[in-house]
Amino acid sequence: MILSCSWIWLDRSLFPTVQSTRISAFDRSSAVTPAMAVFRRVFELDSVPPDLTAYFSGDCKFRLFVNGHFVDDGPVEVGGDYGNTQPPDWWFYDSGKVAEFFHPGKNVIVAEVLTVPEAQTDYSVGHPGFTFELESCGVSLLRSDSSWRSFRNPAYRDVMDWHAELFHEDYHALSFDDSSWAPAEELPPELCAKWNLRKLDLPPLAERDESPGKGRVLFEEANRHAVCSDDLTLTALPGPPVCFQLEFDREVAAHIGFEVESEGGASLVLEYQEVPDKTHAMEKYTTAPGIHRFRSTRLNAFRYIQLRVACGSFSSEHYAPVRIRNVTAHTRGFPLGETAPFECSDPELMKIRECVDRTMRLCMMRLHLDSPVHQEGLGCTGDYWIESLIAHALYGETRLAAADLLRTALLLKQKHAAMFHTSYSLLFLEMAGDYFRNTGDADLLDRIFPQIEAVLDRFAGFVGPEGLVSEAPNYMFIDWVNGGGYNYHHPPASRGTGCLTAFYYNALRTGAQLAGILGKTPREQLCRERADQVKRAFSLLWSEELGCFSDGIPFLTRVPPSQWLPPDDGIRSFTVHTNVLALAYGLAPEEKTDSLWEKIMSGEFPILPQPYFMHFVFEALHRTDRFARYGFELLKRWNVPVAEHPDGLKECWNCGDYSHAWGGTPAYQITRSILGIVPLEPGWRKIRISPCFGTLTSVSGQVPSIRGMVKMRYCDGTLKISLPPGMEYELRTSCRTEVSYESNLVEKERCR
Repeated sequence: MILSCSWIWLDRSLFPTVQSTRISAFDRSSAVTPAMAVFRRVFELDSVPPDLTAYFSGDCKFRLFVNGHFVDDGPVEVGGDYGNTQPPDWWFYDSGKVAEFFHPGKNVIVAEVLTVPEAQTDYSVGHPGFTFELESCGVSLLRSDSSWRSFRNPAYRDVMDWHAELFHEDYHALSFDDSSWAPAEELPPELCAKWNLRKLDLPPLAERDESPGKGRVLFEEANRHAVCSDDLTLTALPGPPVCFQLEFDREVAAHIGFEVESEGGASLVLEYQEVPDKTHAMEKYTTAPGIHRFRSTRLNAFRYIQLRVACGSFSSEHYAPVRIRNVTAHTRGFPLGETAPFECSDPELMKIRECVDRTMRLCMMRLHLDSPVHQEGLGCTGDYWIESLIAHALYGETRLAAADLLRTALLLKQKHAAMFHTSYSLLFLEMAGDYFRNTGDADLLDRIFPQIEAVLDRFAGFVGPEGLVSEAPNYMFIDWVNGGGYNYHHPPASRGTGCLTAFYYNALRTGAQLAGILGKTPREQLCRERADQVKRAFSLLWSEELGCFSDGIPFLTRVPPSQWLPPDDGIRSFTVHTNVLALAYGLAPEEKTDSLWEKIMSGEFPILPQPYFMHFVFEALHRTDRFARYGFELLKRWNVPVAEHPDGLKECWNCGDYSHAWGGTPAYQITRSILGIVPLEPGWRKIRISPCFGTLTSVSGQVPSIRGMVKMRYCDGTLKISLPPGMEYELRTSCRTEVSYESNLVEKERCR
């Protein structure tokens, strides 16, 4: 990589009001003018080298075009956290082979750069800028400098508010005259240094264009001056505003694009909907005279678009027809390839897995998204840990997990191991452990281990005299449930101590394992000692009278109440959540396992876990070997939300958006508990095969691994398994079993 770190921006003397950015979507410390800067460079090539490579980045957001063709957008997200307003002290650049976009002779390179964040994932160092370099065979051919022409595009008024009537010339065309544009200003080295550039090993996002499958005029009786033709050209004739609805074949995460023909002054309002009549985002576009093509800057999730068109406004000289053609969803997503095959005799279970698959493809970008509706930063580690497990189970994908772990480690370092959601910093260790088991990548583990230590040491300071995590600043996040007048997003200490102590205990065990792998014996011993102490203290929560663990001890904490820590109410509460974690992490006495499960499954606890926390319920079933008894019944809970919206998972059973991957644990449980395939040694050197088919009469599936596919077929009581070469295994099943390596059968056995 030869990126020269030469950053450019609009000339300060000509554009004094657009020289700063908001640090994040949460930053309200200063008034920042929303603006789009355009940088343009005509560049001539005698011939196009096949290895032509571009390196680029921008702040706050940018998109790059060559000869009018969209190349990429960015930057690669820094990560961030909910509510964070601190500028990152790291930044990422991207690169890609770009020969396909160039041709011999003159070429036009255009970058459009925004000064405001469009989503929670967007961050800034506080100053806008753009950097670009083009190279071939290690030789720099072009870089961002004052030879680029610059311009502020007045059509961009704000996020999702475009006024084409203010500027509509095509600066992508070679014939466009940019002589009136000012030279770009090269930013000084001390400012460029703020973008502490580094590269993440991520592939370019895949883009595919999709057209709507259906369209219609809404309220046809009132909108007789509106026409939706067979080719889905939308025509609004002069008169009152009209409404159209476009429906795509499935939900997409995309930038919308369309061609519009107008005499100018017409207003278009797009409402993005995952389900009909439930709008979660809106976009405005005001037309210019003539025919123009538009591509939205912001990613949106939708299956339906409701489009309201007004042919003119009170300021228009006259009303004229508006025609909208070639509406296109420019879908974006991580290049995942084919989903690992799975079939079984239960069609409802297959539908659940297919819904999880669709949701993951909506949520996996250059970072795991909680959903393309919310687009939260990487502070919601609970979401992304579960997504990383699903991504491996469905696609064998680990690159995004590696990138997210690195970004989260950078955040933890800057924030002194503190995250907005307190429990999620502990799940960072869970994610690291699972990543290592799937890949055997000790190098990445070593890079992030200082932050693993920092998290564990910080939580050691939250342990009270009784040995419980009773002195934490808050107890976010447990689940989106209400109980006793509190939301368990941030319950009082007396209702959160049990869960946070259980999370801390498991993080200590994970920390000990990872320290042992890296040969850090003192840290390993310290983690084990602390874990033993926490386990003894956890028994203080046991109620012999009720036969379960309480959520905490009222008035134990000495931490004063705050915005995210309500005062204790003096009531000793009992929930599924604390007891499930006790089972999942081995904190419950073995002899109490059956009675605890009976209590949990009987509905005696007042709060039903939401889809996110159900992952921990299945973890508890797996550890206590109770999946056969309860697992299939619990998986049926997904039948209702999947039937309601097969395109994507609903955030909660009863509310939320419809593309939230944190509830996708069934896809992982199919691999882990039904097919029963889990790694016993890092990098899948050895696996355990312990399937549980329940009432399923036939099952066929494949499980990806770093060593290749593990293939399984079950029918009529016979189980056939094919393994990649050299993979060792431990078999636990009562089925008649044939095990082979690739196509060569090596043994037959019957195990009980």
